[in-house]
Amino acid sequence: MNTHTPQHELHILNTIHQNEDATQRELSEKVGLSLGAINLIIKKLTKKGLIKVVRLQPNSIKYFLTPEGIADKIERTSQYIAKTYREVMSLQIQITQALEGLITEENRESILFYGPDDEIKVMVTKIAKEEFNINHDHIITDLDDLKRMATRQGKAHVLTWNTECEQLMNECHIHCTNIMHRVIV
Repeated sequence: MNTHTPQHELHILNTIHQNEDATQRELSEKVGLSLGAINLIIKKLTKKGLIKVVRLQPNSIKYFLTPEGIADKIERTSQYIAKTYREVMSLQIQITQALEGLITEENRESILFYGPDDEIKVMVTKIAKEEFNINHDHIITDLDDLKRMATRQGKAHVLTWNTECEQLMNECHIHCTNIMHRVIV
């Protein structure tokens, strides 16, 4: 069964390009595929002319990207970046639309955001500030800070993007909405 993806191949090409001394075992660990799968992919990439395998000693092999391999890696990387950018932009639009249904002029001052300091927080912070004029201090990553702010706000409406934080708030009897439930992924 073929379970590797083009991203696995790109990861292998990148790893070999950065470290020609990489062994199949190291590639397996970095890419997260079995040794057998790595072996098959290397054979496939070698057959395509993207990798050159040089046997230095009976049990010592070095991998090199061929000029075609470098060109292929550049093209794959470019496609991967473009696809990822489209996905991020789509997610940003979906989060904005989800927030439009939750944030009104009347409740904007009582909205609090709570969740981990991760990539989604960066996106939510940007949207909240730019699209809804939410103060930066309304975006919280610490539960104690959230409890203080929620108490100070009175009827605060807490929005999160993280299931674990949603569960934690429910356990603390803090009303919240997970905006990711409103995002079509």
